[in-house]
Amino acid sequence: MHIMRRIALIPATALFSITLNAQLPNAGFESSVTVEEDIFPAEWSSPTEFGFGSMTDAHSGNYSLGVWTWYWYAEGQATNGNTAWPLPGGTPVQGRPIALAGWFKRMGGELQDGFDNDAHIHVELTRWNTLTDQRDTVASGHQAFGEQEAWEPFSIALSSTSTEAPDSITVRMTSCGNCLCAGSSDGTCAYFLVDDLETVYATGLPVPLGYPQASAGLSPSSHGHVRVHLSDPADVPLQLRLWDATGRMIVDVTITRNAQEVDLRGHQGLLTYTFTSTTGTSIAGRCMMP
Repeated sequence: MHIMRRIALIPATALFSITLNAQLPNAGFESSVTVEEDIFPAEWSSPTEFGFGSMTDAHSGNYSLGVWTWYWYAEGQATNGNTAWPLPGGTPVQGRPIALAGWFKRMGGELQDGFDNDAHIHVELTRWNTLTDQRDTVASGHQAFGEQEAWEPFSIALSSTSTEAPDSITVRMTSCGNCLCAGSSDGTCAYFLVDDLETVYATGLPVPLGYPQASAGLSPSSHGHVRVHLSDPADVPLQLRLWDATGRMIVDVTITRNAQEVDLRGHQGLLTYTFTSTTGTSIAGRCMMP
């Protein structure tokens, strides 16, 4: 039986230009390509023709990337770069990220009880080994994702296995580990959406993926404070809001000058922030508090 993919894909008439970035192209998923009648995020691919595509449900902007289980059993997959055989996917990376962060939603739908019904993201930093003519993994991270009907932030720490500098990053998403849609369903289930991906570095400064460097950002200062960095100090005032890893807002303050410091004593780990101008334009990012 052929299952029609009517699951909030972008209309086939929509076509956007491809955005390139040295870190991870199109990680906001606003650029897309049309293949026959289906719409897919540009610079992302799947090794199968099953559940993978652009979704009109997004954390920011208009679109996100979605994977889902199709034909009752076939897990949806997505990878940055080209996964068509013999290419394994992945794109060039600069520096050495310590985490991959972003936003996600997970709607399992009609799932049978299974061994591994969670969605998954696996991240690898690799380096080409000229002696063995193959890729060596220098750092990796993995996270499973359960049910979550509202957009929530996530962060996947990358554990190092080598001191070598990576030259590529590969992000692989799957709709579930080993699941089946319920027999009473239409054969599609386990919808997993991600948006606004970015790498995080030891400096605590995030690098937006697929977009130019933000014009406002934060970095740890001293004694539990963060410092504001503005590329154009004339942009003030800006409203700064910060959330912790649980999605709880911990700061809502007006920024009136460049290098202004904000007290974050008592808060550690990866924090999500937005700067919003008086016209409503927002810049999002993340800051790692030691």
